[in-house]
Amino acid sequence: MKKLLSYLLSVLILLTITSNALAQTDITHEEKRQSRCDRITGRIEAHLLRYDAGKNKHFKTYQKVAKKLAKIIEKLQNKGVSTSLLEEDLVQFDLLVSEFEILLVIHIEGLETTQSFACGTSEGKFVESLKTTRDSFSLIREKAVEIRKFYRESIREHIKSIRSSS
Repeated sequence: MKKLLSYLLSVLILLTITSNALAQTDITHEEKRQSRCDRITGRIEAHLLRYDAGKNKHFKTYQKVAKKLAKIIEKLQNKGVSTSLLEEDLVQFDLLVSEFEILLVIHIEGLETTQSFACGTSEGKFVESLKTTRDSFSLIREKAVEIRKFYRESIREHIKSIRSSS
């Protein structure tokens, strides 16, 4: 009887310890999930703040380039030099900048949409929106690279060729 009683007591203690350990694991898992959600949400907010702080940086740069190119075209036309290539470059440059602007607006709207979902409770909509937003950001980077490449390889080269022929 004493053996049975001690056996039941040890089983009861073992069950108590096991249930406490399982409860702590559930709390720890929940805390980890909440911590991860807080980090992701913080990153999204930081990204939006960076956009608000420097949203006009690219556009100001691109506007300066377009104004400078327009002045160069005007000066060359006053000298009687053909500027058709540069005029085409200016139109293409403006088109690339407007595409960049559209992509940036779409990206920011995606980030704001992502913020509207509750992390961990939106049944995958948060993650899906986050992936879409990441993809749109990569498109923005590609467009910025395309603009720089167009400036370097087309506009600059046409200006150099016109200056060397004058």
